[in-house]
Amino acid sequence: LPEIGVETFRANALGTFVAIDAAQRSGVRRFFCASSINAYGTFFWRLSGQPVPYTKLPLNESFPPIPEDPYSLSKLVNEESCAAYHRAYGMTTAAFRFAGVWSHERYEQALATGLPPTTAWSDDLYQWVHVGDVVAGLRQALERADLPGFGVYTLGAGDTRCPEPTMELLQRLRPDLAATVSVPLPGRAPLLSIDHARQSFGYEPGYRLGA
Repeated sequence: LPEIGVETFRANALGTFVAIDAAQRSGVRRFFCASSINAYGTFFWRLSGQPVPYTKLPLNESFPPIPEDPYSLSKLVNEESCAAYHRAYGMTTAAFRFAGVWSHERYEQALATGLPPTTAWSDDLYQWVHVGDVVAGLRQALERADLPGFGVYTLGAGDTRCPEPTMELLQRLRPDLAATVSVPLPGRAPLLSIDHARQSFGYEPGYRLGA
């Protein structure tokens, strides 16, 4: 985190590097890394205070990362470590950008209390993901024999945390971003794309916060 930057970066970046290096030296041929949507550089801890330069929504893995804080930077470095070890040693490596992971207890509480009306724009894109969907997605990727040699995959929910339709939110809170929408967003479709994981290993989140 920003206030403990050196410790955060060392634990994440060096810790992951030590793990993948040890795996390679031990003959391990597949290595999966827990990255984070923070690797995009658009979520949380924008230290410069500058607005996020969205060019296309939903946000997907083709967006050039722009991290500013130690945690987000460390996650991007982890992805580069995975890419480097694939190039150098032919290992199959993958980095998974988890959305904000919810426990089942938090999920049930949200269903019980209902989703509050959305009154302000959030650069977290109202994303979330149930821990069960994260586990299922990782298992699907692990069991996929034809997974590419290296890949970055976002694991998120198939909806948002908002009760309102997604396009309605954009038009009301960020009309300037409506023109960046690159695919249809029916209903409460997410602004954080999970299409790459869907297409690569059949990821399909099963938990939703509404119809």
